[in-house]
Amino acid sequence: MDIRVLKYFVVAAQCRSISAASKTLYITQPTLTRQFKDLEDELGQQLLVRSKHGIALTEKGELFYERALEILSMVDKLKHEIKKTEEIEGTISIAAAETPFMTLIAETIENLAEKYDKLRFEIITATRTDALNMLDKSCYDFALVVRPVDTRLYNTLPLGLTRWGVVTRKEGPLGKLTGVKPEQLKGQPLIAPFSEREDSIVESWLGFSLKELNIKLTYNLINNGLYLARQGLGSVVTIANIVETLPENLIFVPFVPKLAAPTSLVWKKGRSLSQPAKLLVTELDAILGRVQE
Repeated sequence: MDIRVLKYFVVAAQCRSISAASKTLYITQPTLTRQFKDLEDELGQQLLVRSKHGIALTEKGELFYERALEILSMVDKLKHEIKKTEEIEGTISIAAAETPFMTLIAETIENLAEKYDKLRFEIITATRTDALNMLDKSCYDFALVVRPVDTRLYNTLPLGLTRWGVVTRKEGPLGKLTGVKPEQLKGQPLIAPFSEREDSIVESWLGFSLKELNIKLTYNLINNGLYLARQGLGSVVTIANIVETLPENLIFVPFVPKLAAPTSLVWKKGRSLSQPAKLLVTELDAILGRVQE
């Protein structure tokens, strides 16, 4: 018997229906039914009477329900008391490149903020190069970066892969394609990430030098790149889902063959993390484990 099953039982007793409880708990009805059957077998007592109208508690079930409420109340109180005594406070700082995996960082921050009301968070948007420079200078606890880093210098927590392509005008020559091949980029006016001049996975994918492309402009923040693309100044080389909603006249077209790069949360090796920073790594790791299940 564990706390989770007690919670399930209380919800089912209050709903007077396993079906309604399954919807409330976002658990399948057969799973709940099996949990309650196992519970009754463990106790050697019938707790629920099932009928087409729902469920009713037996005398033993009523007693179990009352005790379950008491136990859950005590558990909540204990959690609150432990959290209060920890008195964890401080600021967690992240220099973050623009990436859709910021949603995982946001969820992590939300979870930590609920547990530790004295924690504060500082996020600055930066290019990959700037984010790593800030990390190297000890200005920030973490950097959120796209593309691999030197693992001799940094600890990494991989978040996932991002696919590269172009954001381009729908009516343009690249906007009519389902996928853009290296040779199809030649001659097209392009708006490239500033950092690609220093560390180019795109060049490796191309199979030829970036100098053979018609890079009209460079950018460091995607919104500026999108403004340029809307004016028809070129197609933006970028990653997928960099913004939630593209302007109506723009579309993302992926590179083919597929080009994907890892996004990771990184921190300096040999530098001790603060307790709040350690909590962020632990919480984010737990979220990643849940996502992968």
